[in-house]
Amino acid sequence: MANSCTGLLSLSASALIVLLIVMEHLTRDSMASAMAVTKGNEETFEYFMFSQEWPYTFCTENEPSCNNTDKLVPIFNIHGLWPEKVKGDCQGEFNYSQLKPVESQLRKYWMDLLNPRGNPKDFWNHEYTKHGRCASVDSRFNSTLKYFQSALSIYLKYNVTQFLKSAGIVPGSTSYKASKIIEAVNSAFGYKPEIDCFAPGKKHGEKSKPAYLAELRICFSKDLTPRECESSGREVPQPRHSAHTLYYDPELPRSFHREAEANVYSPIKMSRSVKNLIASWIETERPTAVSERKRIWTSPCKDDEDVQLPEKLNY
Repeated sequence: MANSCTGLLSLSASALIVLLIVMEHLTRDSMASAMAVTKGNEETFEYFMFSQEWPYTFCTENEPSCNNTDKLVPIFNIHGLWPEKVKGDCQGEFNYSQLKPVESQLRKYWMDLLNPRGNPKDFWNHEYTKHGRCASVDSRFNSTLKYFQSALSIYLKYNVTQFLKSAGIVPGSTSYKASKIIEAVNSAFGYKPEIDCFAPGKKHGEKSKPAYLAELRICFSKDLTPRECESSGREVPQPRHSAHTLYYDPELPRSFHREAEANVYSPIKMSRSVKNLIASWIETERPTAVSERKRIWTSPCKDDEDVQLPEKLNY
């Protein structure tokens, strides 16, 4: 009897030790999983900023660089879907072959406005490499196709061109107060957009001309529903240039950005006309722009500013 009790006690002690070891491993695994989840949540982004350009304004502003402008239509064109307040590394590569199911829609609504008849592959590559990869930490956007599908989904569901038309704001020569455009979008989305205006009169020395709507940005949560933008934290990189390479300069007209790779301008790869334009622009306009820290011709619209959505090019 005594031997039996001793055996049971030994067995119980052994079982207890095994149980404690198992529990220790489970605890470690649980803690590791929790840390992994926490880390995954940290290395992400907070929301999207969805930017759309008005094509005729873009090509009026960038008149030497736009080609085949007969392809332009008076609807907003997608500029990009930008993750904001990104935490962690941006990973992944642009995979053009994944876009076949949506390429026809992308060519219609996400054109490269510098050459609407050309292949926008390079522009899409630029947008994905700079922005799309930073959304890949979320499984909903972790491929080239998912990212571009998300942008198209927003564009088609929240049709800004149609919302403005419903509010009586239509393309043409009629001017509208910028505040009316903002309120029309606010009424449709529940949140105010950010809008930029291009001043053709300022570019050509004619102060009386109305401004043109250049770009409109709306923010979305990661579930692709509208939300408030937090624009106050957006930083502007400092301009830098050397004899061999001209780096990203926020003061340069936007058309020059399209010839950049990872925000770096390579004069060797640029067309002669663009290189000459950059050289001329730096000599004549850039010193003033840098000192004022704002672009020469495009800036946030003022509420009381008269704004048009041109339906033709106005050089």
